Amino acid sequence: MGSLTANREVIEEKKLERKTKHYAKVFYGSRWGIWMDFAETTTLHGPIHITATRGKLRIYYAIVVSFMSTMFIAHAAYLFLQYLSFPVLTEIKYGNIDFTYPDVTICPNSPFTDADFPMDPRLMSSLNSSEKFWTEKKGSTSGSPRLHQKRSMLSVFYRWSSVVGKNPHQYVLECQVNKVECLDDFIITEHPTYYRCFTLRVRTKPPVPAGPTNGIRLILHRGRVLARPLLSVVEEEPAKLQSVDTWDTPFQKDGFFIAFHEQDTFPSFPVQSLPNGLTLRFGQTTRIALEQTHYEAVNLTGRVCANGNHAPQIELLRLDKDSQSNADQTEGMLYGLLDFDIILFAIISSEKPQTTGDGLPGCPLRCKRRMISVHSSLQTTLVQNIDPKTLISYFEMLHLKHLTGPKDSFIKHGGPLIHSKDLIFLDIHPVSEMVNQIIENPGYVMTRFLSDLGGISGLYVGITIYTIAEIVDVVTQFLCVYLPYVWSAAKLEVKKRRFVTRLAKRLTSDDTETEMMESHTEQTSAKSIS
Repeated sequence: MGSLTANREVIEEKKLERKTKHYAKVFYGSRWGIWMDFAETTTLHGPIHITATRGKLRIYYAIVVSFMSTMFIAHAAYLFLQYLSFPVLTEIKYGNIDFTYPDVTICPNSPFTDADFPMDPRLMSSLNSSEKFWTEKKGSTSGSPRLHQKRSMLSVFYRWSSVVGKNPHQYVLECQVNKVECLDDFIITEHPTYYRCFTLRVRTKPPVPAGPTNGIRLILHRGRVLARPLLSVVEEEPAKLQSVDTWDTPFQKDGFFIAFHEQDTFPSFPVQSLPNGLTLRFGQTTRIALEQTHYEAVNLTGRVCANGNHAPQIELLRLDKDSQSNADQTEGMLYGLLDFDIILFAIISSEKPQTTGDGLPGCPLRCKRRMISVHSSLQTTLVQNIDPKTLISYFEMLHLKHLTGPKDSFIKHGGPLIHSKDLIFLDIHPVSEMVNQIIENPGYVMTRFLSDLGGISGLYVGITIYTIAEIVDVVTQFLCVYLPYVWSAAKLEVKKRRFVTRLAKRLTSDDTETEMMESHTEQTSAKSIS
């Protein structure tokens, strides 16, 4: 029985030894021949040299490969971060040949005067009640009481806009764009604070001559000279100053706010927050120099640049009977009205834009966008009076439109001189050398990133797809061949030790039995002899 067990153990040991030798043979002889042939063309075969060398040479290769691999990882990480940052390649074109005039919106600081209110006592009643409410309101309110009163009177104004609303031909005495008359190019647009604004749609095509002798020329009139402006609020002033109400204050603050914006759009609210607006006061001459930046494509932070057809659009609703929406007739947006009588109006069908904003964080930007900003402005005191007889185009326009009523114009053809304190001279022109064109495109695309990555791969350790195959080969051999070999060798060693131990014990027991048998034989022989 013991011999059978010993034979079985010997057979198992031989099988395990053959299996171990097979693993060792595979470990020393296995190579992916095709990958190794390709790898012979690389610059430095780090993994294969480390596995194929011994002693100090292996240490040398390990140091070199480790250093080069570290440099490669650092360089590749830098390129990857640069690719994720979406850098922009900017091209700037200086010149003035393609300047496009923006639309110009002028908003009166005062929507109406006290001369308009005796027509209906309900208007004066609404004005007095709103003033009493906001001036006597207790508690902290943001902004000035005068500004709150003006906003609360918005619905009342829209109801009586045909009676008390201002019109462009009452206040614009002269308009020229590059010496071409433009008195008939104004439209009425709405504003939640200024109530009514006048927007000049400028339709000029490049090239446009630069300099102060060309551009837009406007002469604005106060209107009713002796009438006291009501609800005159200048939003850029502190809240306390907005509510100062002496007899002379409304006359001193009376004027217009002018804003420049892209064609067929309306400036964002409030207009004072824009970098393209100015306050105009009566009795002054103002020269404004405009500069234009043309964005051909915008992709600063990886956001999509929306095409012009899908760009966010400004939406308005025509609450004022005399106003014309600057958006399409099929678009509209209802402004929030405060706690006064509800006015009825025909709601124009509204079509929501595809995006929620234009140029805001997280919102697409438009391609081919022109940004208009005020480069410089010069304001001086006006000392020149005007003879109404020189306003030939103005009176011809009134005659052609049959605007001959007493409220259509506050000056007469044969009347007295128009005093300079009741006028605003406005000259708008582009600067000669500051208009530029900016073309921005992604400066680091995927193909460039892959190309640079391949370049540094060849520079450091010759890391190509074949060297990667070498690394995969070494890892595969380590996991699939070397580890099983070590495990099998360890098991074989353990079994060999156990076999030697058992064999030693067996030999010891056999020797003991032999000695006992010999001793017993000797004793038996001795007894028989005796």
